[in-house]
Amino acid sequence: MSWVIAGICALLSGIAGGYALYWRRETRKRKTELQWLQEAHQNYTRNPSILAHEIRSPLTVLIGNSELLRDETFGELNERQAELVSRIETNAKLLRDMAEDFLTASRIDAELFELKLETFDAVSLIRQITTDLLSVQNASISTNRKLLPIWIEADKRLIRQALTNLINNAIKHAGTDAHIKVKPYRNAEGCVIDIIDNGAGMTEIELARIFHPYVTGSSTQPGAGLGMMITQKIIALHQGRIQVDSVAEHGTRMRVILPDIDAKEETDDDL
Repeated sequence: MSWVIAGICALLSGIAGGYALYWRRETRKRKTELQWLQEAHQNYTRNPSILAHEIRSPLTVLIGNSELLRDETFGELNERQAELVSRIETNAKLLRDMAEDFLTASRIDAELFELKLETFDAVSLIRQITTDLLSVQNASISTNRKLLPIWIEADKRLIRQALTNLINNAIKHAGTDAHIKVKPYRNAEGCVIDIIDNGAGMTEIELARIFHPYVTGSSTQPGAGLGMMITQKIIALHQGRIQVDSVAEHGTRMRVILPDIDAKEETDDDL
């Protein structure tokens, strides 16, 4: 009987030892994985371009291939196939824009942005943006074509992103039957850009939360809810500001105020 008990004890000891060895290996493995994740996160934080490359590259390939299918490069598509390809392309572009928003937000928060200032005509930029949006959006957008140039010194790429976000936001929330007017002009404060729609407007709650991250308001269109927050930060980086006036069921006016060349020179002279 004693040998049976000894055998059972040896078996239990072997099981316990094996379990302890297994647990040590799993713990070591998990620590290694956690360390890798921490290092990867730190690398992404220090160098957002890594994240940009890893997200954008596959999306660019996906968008390019979907465009080839949409153009029927490899053969004719039936109605259902064309619908699915269009859906793939739309959502891939949405993900690409979300990635760009996340990247821009992280760079601004980490103070990694160095503004690439250049002098350019804000009126011409607005015309380019509205033309580009009209080519891809089913929307009614207009701007005055008979305007004198308004010269500003700013990061052109970021200002383009900010104004595109604002006009896209108006398109999403105003409704399909609304008209959007983009009106640039100069006053004593500098370059003013009004984006006015006659759509659904915003409630007081939506208006109070418009610059909060991950808030999409009443829009039924998908998005990460970062565009308006990023736009506000971009404008602030240029010593500008955004004003929003809206009444539910009566439309919205978003006003961007940026220093123009003359206003900047006057400020510098005052110093």
